[in-house]
Amino acid sequence: MRCIILLTLILTACGTNTANGQTTATKPLSTTTKLSAAGTITKNQLATIKGKTGTYYFTGSNHHIKYQWAYSALQIQNPTRQKLGITFTTTGLNAIKRAANNAPVALGFRLQDFHLAGSPTLTITIPKKWHANTLKLVAKQHGQLRTLNDAHATVHVRQNSTTIKLRITSVDGTYYLVGGYNQAVAKQQAQAAKSKAKSGTKAASTSTTGQGKSADNQSKNDQKSATSQTKQEATNNAAGGASSDTSTTNNNGNGTASNGSSSTGNANDTKSSSNDSNHITVTMSISTSTILQNMDKVATNKKSLVPSSGWILRPTQVSISKTASVYDALVQVTKARGIQMESKYTPAYGAYYIQGIGNLYEFDVGNLSGWMYKVDGWFPNYGSSEYTTLKNGSNIQWVYTCDLGADVGDSQ
Repeated sequence: MRCIILLTLILTACGTNTANGQTTATKPLSTTTKLSAAGTITKNQLATIKGKTGTYYFTGSNHHIKYQWAYSALQIQNPTRQKLGITFTTTGLNAIKRAANNAPVALGFRLQDFHLAGSPTLTITIPKKWHANTLKLVAKQHGQLRTLNDAHATVHVRQNSTTIKLRITSVDGTYYLVGGYNQAVAKQQAQAAKSKAKSGTKAASTSTTGQGKSADNQSKNDQKSATSQTKQEATNNAAGGASSDTSTTNNNGNGTASNGSSSTGNANDTKSSSNDSNHITVTMSISTSTILQNMDKVATNKKSLVPSSGWILRPTQVSISKTASVYDALVQVTKARGIQMESKYTPAYGAYYIQGIGNLYEFDVGNLSGWMYKVDGWFPNYGSSEYTTLKNGSNIQWVYTCDLGADVGDSQ
């Protein structure tokens, strides 16, 4: 009996789960995963795509409406449980449409409460044709509809279905897709379709004519093509971060001018042309607008450092290395413009933590205050030096929060 009990204990130990309820061996996610009824992707499952490239898809349906989440694996730096189940609703849509200038169509959907591990693209397929050629994603807050421009929502209507695509940057309740029909947009779409058809016909004609070329001419073209050489650009290093545990850039001791830096750009921000294939152009801003609503909490010796405009740096286009992180971009911009910035490397997270910008530091406006960043509307759940997937046109916003992000739009 003792041997049987001992064997049972050994076998049980071999199958022991980890503290978070997952077995030590988690099956790697496939490129496409069909969601369960709950729509949950565990932290351990998501961790299997960390460090990989490509896009991973998660599909589900509710009320005969299909949906698909698309995550870029490169954005997954801090895996967390994703609750991707969606509930669609038609409740209260008449009021929503009236508030949106009597929009012809609308659809509501509720997202679960969780921490986004990326800024995924959500595709929704409705099994009916919408009379719409424009689309907005709105959220109802304090009785008012607020348009979420970061979603970049688009609509494509077919004979028996409507496909909607949008970016999800936050998950904080019920959202509404509001479709409209604009005659000017319809005219532009018709002209674009006509031009495309005309170009296709011209291309086909050119192709047919080209087939009649003599073999000698074709041979000459081949030789000419063979002698042309492709120039390879030398790869530049990303804008450098500090090598020590603590980094301070341009500590001018007095912050910035009360009106903030200009939004016109600065030649000193970069020595590289925006046409350089090794560089991209991004927009960066540094905002302290929330502090203006909390001046009673600001230490006396810090009040003079708060820009009256709410800007340390207004939205400004800068050229950076295409391999640069958000942190690298901040270091480059603050150095070029003489803006004080201090950071500290945190070994536990393997990333730099921004302590202060413009001599305004964490906890200067209460125990819940400090610096946060967002890219294209999403607040990443990892350090800025770990965000290395910037692209041409990315919008980097550094914002000072006085309430752990709640006052700057971070619902997570």
